[in-house]
Amino acid sequence: MPIPPTKPQPTPAPPSTRPTLTPREIQVSSYLGEDLEPKHIAQSLGLSPNTVRIHIRNIYQKLGVRSRHAAVARLYQLRLISIPPSNA
Repeated sequence: MPIPPTKPQPTPAPPSTRPTLTPREIQVSSYLGEDLEPKHIAQSLGLSPNTVRIHIRNIYQKLGVRSRHAAVARLYQLRLISIPPSNA
């Protein structure tokens, strides 16, 4: 039985290049380090949770990462977000 063809997946950006995020993706990025669920980010920005999930997926793809933790680390490394001071 033949295997059905799959959609080609876009190649993530190499870590050495600075990705171009849209203004909305930059807004969503600022919430990633706060460990908020997409529904809470959506409420804050006046978006649907699904729209926020799509933005997060696009951010991950542009950064070449697969997790929120890796995205936050990469965003910090690129100076697109700052890490808030700890309360300790």
